[in-house]
Amino acid sequence: MDIVLGYVDTPHGQRALDEATAQARAHGARLHVVVCDTTSVGEHASQARDREEGVAAAAERLDELVARLVDDGLDARGEVVRDDRDSAGAALVDYATRAEADLIVVGVRKRSRVGKLLLGSNLQDVILAAPCSVLAAKPADPASGGTVGGEEPSA
Repeated sequence: MDIVLGYVDTPHGQRALDEATAQARAHGARLHVVVCDTTSVGEHASQARDREEGVAAAAERLDELVARLVDDGLDARGEVVRDDRDSAGAALVDYATRAEADLIVVGVRKRSRVGKLLLGSNLQDVILAAPCSVLAAKPADPASGGTVGGEEPSA
């Protein structure tokens, strides 16, 4: 079994990580920790440099996280995926499809009335296009919010 986690280094991302880790342990599954980097077509050179530095830092933190998961006995791997459509949800679904995932785990956050109607573009992308079941991990404290697949607003 393969579980794909759309991870963000935030408290709500930690909640999704906790849920994905519990699922991986319960099912003896491989855990893919995925950080999505979305790019904009018209991005300026200075923005691109800043993004590259941010991606490098995220990759380093991801490597450290995966090493801790492996040390804790999980079959885990991590990857930073890039998407030029500016959609972390679509990038996560693409990765899950390639990995032949059995489950996608994402974090969710409390939303406004309009946000509840729309769910959030990333979450909507994941739910509608996922090749497998999607588990939405709510934060322990609903007032704390949440994100999905690497970008606000959660999705």
